[in-house]
Amino acid sequence: VHLQYDLISDVVIVHHKFRRIELASERIKSFTLLNHQFTRIVKDSASHSPIGKEGFYEVLYAGKVQVLKKEIKEISEELTSDQGILRRIIAKENYYICNDHRYQAVSNKKDVLAIYKDKKKEIRDYINNSGLSFRNNRADAIRKVSLYYDQISK
Repeated sequence: VHLQYDLISDVVIVHHKFRRIELASERIKSFTLLNHQFTRIVKDSASHSPIGKEGFYEVLYAGKVQVLKKEIKEISEELTSDQGILRRIIAKENYYICNDHRYQAVSNKKDVLAIYKDKKKEIRDYINNSGLSFRNNRADAIRKVSLYYDQISK
């Protein structure tokens, strides 16, 4: 099945013969696209989750803890006098760690250390010794730290 994921509309599309079929998102639990695993997260109004938007999140790591990435792309339109309508795609990446069935937003090393506070010293040493950079490759750093946390939390 030829599958596509539209980041702007947050929908999964299937191509069948000469048709483009948009699948009903609420009926999809998860899917894999080019070795990337996606899962659908439904916002629970009863929980105080930082997950602001219901939709598909990429699973970067799944162990005792889970690391998710939500990539959001929006089209910005600006009317200019000399070029007409100028369209830009604005991309944002948000990361979340699910620990003890609670999603927490993560944007830097400080956030990760706050989530894994029970092993804070070990995590800090691991980050420093591994040369992980939250600035240059945030997704990889969060994923590796979460994997390490799972290993030392046995």
